[in-house]
Amino acid sequence: MRQYLENHLTFKMNFYAISVLFCCYCTVSAVSTENTVTETICVGNVSTSSLYIRLQPSTGATAVGSLFRNDVVSIQTRTTGETVSGDITTSNWFFVENGWVSAAFISIRQANVSWCAAREHPDICYGIIQATSLYIRSQPNTQSAIVGSLIYGDDVHPIGRVAGEVVNGEKYWFMLSNGYISAGYVWIIANSETESWCGTGMP
Repeated sequence: MRQYLENHLTFKMNFYAISVLFCCYCTVSAVSTENTVTETICVGNVSTSSLYIRLQPSTGATAVGSLFRNDVVSIQTRTTGETVSGDITTSNWFFVENGWVSAAFISIRQANVSWCAAREHPDICYGIIQATSLYIRSQPNTQSAIVGSLIYGDDVHPIGRVAGEVVNGEKYWFMLSNGYISAGYVWIIANSETESWCGTGMP
């Protein structure tokens, strides 16, 4: 009887020890899995009728999927690859879903890091509209004629800056190819020393 009780007690202790170790393993595994969730860095839209997702950043690489105009893509990282001409000419490629797409055919809608929307040529002033809608005016004031409009996330490439009507606490207006927009609604994410007037950062 004594031997039986000792054996039974040993079995129960071993069982409890194994249970504790198993629970600890499950907890650690759960934490590790949670920490590997991929964070979306930026969001864009496909700007061409169809676009292949490639295994490598090259038009000669194997296609592993396809996208279509206005499809929303979550961009995880960027690399340099084959130069492609589309909306722009660029050697930048974005990693989306399960492969690479040329940045030449992606219109950035949300950029959480500056490299996401930065162009090939840093001497070009480049920004993103931060207003729900924004009129392009014939002169740097809100009373002049409307010659166009932009929406949140649109790309803009100012070619100059002038002082005008104060809007949203900002006296400067950016000159575009077809008119003026208030600088107070533009997030500048790329410029160079040669165009220091462009500025950098959120409005």
